[in-house]
Amino acid sequence: MFLIGLNILTTLAALLSALLPLVYTQGNGEVRLVGGVRDQEGRTEIYLNGQWGTICDDYWDNDDATVACRQLGYPSAEAATSSASFGQGTGQIWLDDVQCDGSEQNILSCANRGVGVHNCGHGEDAGVKCESRLRLVNGGWNYRGRVELFMNGEWGTVDEDPWDNTDAGVVCRELGFSYGGIGYKGAHFGQGTGPIWIDEVNCQGQETSLLQCPHQTDTSEDSHTEDVGVACNGLLRLRGGRGPYEGRVELFMNGEWGTVDDDPWDDTDAGVVCRRLRFLYGGTGYRGAHFGQGIGPIWIDDVNCEGNENNLLGCPHSTNTQEDYHAEDVGVSCNGPLRLVDGTTDYEGRIEIFMNGAWGTICDDSWDMADANVACRQLGYTAAEAANSSASYGEGIGQIWLDDVVCSGSEEHILACGNRGVGEHNCGHHEDAGVRCAPPVRLVSGRGSYEGRVEVFMKGEWGTIDEDPWDDNDATVVCRQLGFPFGGVGFKGAHFGQGTGPIWIDDVNCEGQEANLLHCSHNTDTREDSHAEDVGVACNGPLRLVGGEGNYQGRVELFMKGEWGTVDEDPWEDIDAGVVCRELGFHYGGIGYKGAHFGQGTGPIWIDNVNCHSEEAKLIQCPYQTDTREDSHAEDVGVSCNGPLRLVGGANNNEGRVEIFINGTWGTICDDYWDNDDANVACRQLGYSSAEAATSSASYGQGTGQIWLDDVQCDGSEQNILSCANRGVGVHNCGHSEDAGVRCEF
Repeated sequence: MFLIGLNILTTLAALLSALLPLVYTQGNGEVRLVGGVRDQEGRTEIYLNGQWGTICDDYWDNDDATVACRQLGYPSAEAATSSASFGQGTGQIWLDDVQCDGSEQNILSCANRGVGVHNCGHGEDAGVKCESRLRLVNGGWNYRGRVELFMNGEWGTVDEDPWDNTDAGVVCRELGFSYGGIGYKGAHFGQGTGPIWIDEVNCQGQETSLLQCPHQTDTSEDSHTEDVGVACNGLLRLRGGRGPYEGRVELFMNGEWGTVDDDPWDDTDAGVVCRRLRFLYGGTGYRGAHFGQGIGPIWIDDVNCEGNENNLLGCPHSTNTQEDYHAEDVGVSCNGPLRLVDGTTDYEGRIEIFMNGAWGTICDDSWDMADANVACRQLGYTAAEAANSSASYGEGIGQIWLDDVVCSGSEEHILACGNRGVGEHNCGHHEDAGVRCAPPVRLVSGRGSYEGRVEVFMKGEWGTIDEDPWDDNDATVVCRQLGFPFGGVGFKGAHFGQGTGPIWIDDVNCEGQEANLLHCSHNTDTREDSHAEDVGVACNGPLRLVGGEGNYQGRVELFMKGEWGTVDEDPWEDIDAGVVCRELGFHYGGIGYKGAHFGQGTGPIWIDNVNCHSEEAKLIQCPYQTDTREDSHAEDVGVSCNGPLRLVGGANNNEGRVEIFINGTWGTICDDYWDNDDANVACRQLGYSSAEAATSSASYGQGTGQIWLDDVQCDGSEQNILSCANRGVGVHNCGHSEDAGVRCEF
């Protein structure tokens, strides 16, 4: 009844909205941003019927935010925000359930519940972060380059008359660089294209936006040889250390990198540098050119930070460095970076943390998935797949920095989690913790984990890759990163469908041996790309069994070059079958079949003359031939893998006589020594948590055929019943009246 009533109320509200149409006044439908730190961000408010009101965040996403930003004159959206992230509005909530496709010119053109119809409070007010209308181009970094403005839906340049450092300072402040900058004329960063939007810029210096400065829009006599540029002051970098977390402190001023003198440099000053570089947990300061002497100017001296400053230039300092020299250059080591060591891939390994200038490990006491998730996110991955203990990736050396780490899972940094205190522990390195993170690349919309549209995780969001000049070398790197080491085929033109969200990289050019796609040369300027050019891959090597009675037997099919095909029988035998079974997770061998025992396949016959030596982990690691021109599907090979279990004769799926598949046939297990430890192993192998009971004397009826195992004696920790002690396969002194059974916990 409540749902019926709610539907009636919603319908009445929609009808009322239709009966009381918008009062079309000047400014109706106008959008503004409120509560942001910068002009281009804030709570999204819309002007309707003579009053400003908010938009509810139900269904609010990047498509909606992009429409709002474009309506405001910005090129696009950086982010759609929810839950009143820019503060709660007041008064009307004008729109709810806004669903734009991204092409609309006005937020009112998007689907919504109807004006004034909503089920929200102001705690759900939507917001946006728009891309700046200002950018720096062709300078190599975000703090220097040709100044370009976005106006009338198009990027254009600024003419140089009478451009100076005051104008440059306003540009830098608008871009988030608060300490001024240097202005350049004469197309110092190259000539732009398209319109020249403004000229005669004459800022006073206090403006927050370039367009607030006096300027002219008549640029008919200007040319791109007069395009202006800037280099913004205040950037920091570390040089000469082992990574981005330590090194000689260098400061960008007046268009040039220089150093900082060491009077009276200390850990408080180092902490300000580290925080500016997004290392939030302090650091160690070094004097006397600890990380080597720099070159060029020495910009500042006598730095004396209090510790709460946001930028080194916000600390008291002197610019008189005439008596200083580079033997006094300062450095820092920032606390808190993580790394993964001794894993087989980039995204797994022993977890190590950098503190007080040295790498050390984390003890596994209390280490769990919540902790691993925080560590993986800090490392730039989406989440953890496993939390490892007992030095599973080998023992570290040196300090054990953290112990008893207890995260809730929401923290952004492992040091934000509860712990004993830095350097406090009761562990040895045999307890070093590790993680396996979810790979930062995934395949979407394919037929399995081995193929699909390539998506990469960057800046907290999944996005796609543009196709120029995507090829099989690039695909091979993706496949290797995902655990398919035998190459793959690259696809262009959104072969696996168009993605959504950002297009992160373009112009990927791998050599083929790289361990990670982002190790390949690439470009991050994807402004002219579209999702119609999204790339995909199909990785070589996956196996499947087709035509059998379960996933443990069938015709062997191999995925190569984007297509499933078969394997020819010469000289297929049980050793080859055993490798196939092990690759599919059946570790106790199997039986090989020839002559299309499980039916003839279709499509290509990929390989022939397979000759495994039994230790291979994958079939295509075995010696084989690819010349199959004289082969036919009448020779397709198959396997039956040993070890699967099933329950027979029970009233429910979780109980019954235990039967095991060996040498191509089902058989039973004798109840001699059969107990709850044995039953626990059987139940876990079948996917249940544990056993409720171990039964004997054919309590679920007598089986037929083989009795495969007798005198089974598990200790309870085994993963497969064949790992438990027993008389030997097929060796027993039982009849089927002694068939063993189990009842498993759901």
